[in-house]
Amino acid sequence: MELTREEVKRCATFSTFTETKRLATALLAEMDKPKVWTNAPDDATNATVYHFRCKSGTMGCPEQVGKLNYYTRTLPKSRIDEIAEEYAKLPTTAPTQKYLESIIKSAIMKDREERGEK
Repeated sequence: MELTREEVKRCATFSTFTETKRLATALLAEMDKPKVWTNAPDDATNATVYHFRCKSGTMGCPEQVGKLNYYTRTLPKSRIDEIAEEYAKLPTTAPTQKYLESIIKSAIMKDREERGEK
């Protein structure tokens, strides 16, 4: 069985279980959110969405409708970043602490390069 929007609506409306209704309602809200990140590059962190429509009799000139929406996302940390941050938390002097994370990350990347890994 495919979980379609209609099935989720049915659960949100007719389910006798409160938790099922709550989850179905939350899922419908999530489904209604714009999918601004669908074809975005992996490293994109900001998106601006404009909504336009063509007014009849204006020779195809678009008219902006709705409000301008800004979206941001936090990219997931790579394992390299996690390791570097973990080691950067070790006690050290202030000037060294500032650069320790990038030094560790560079060392890990160099090791991967030498091993022929990505």
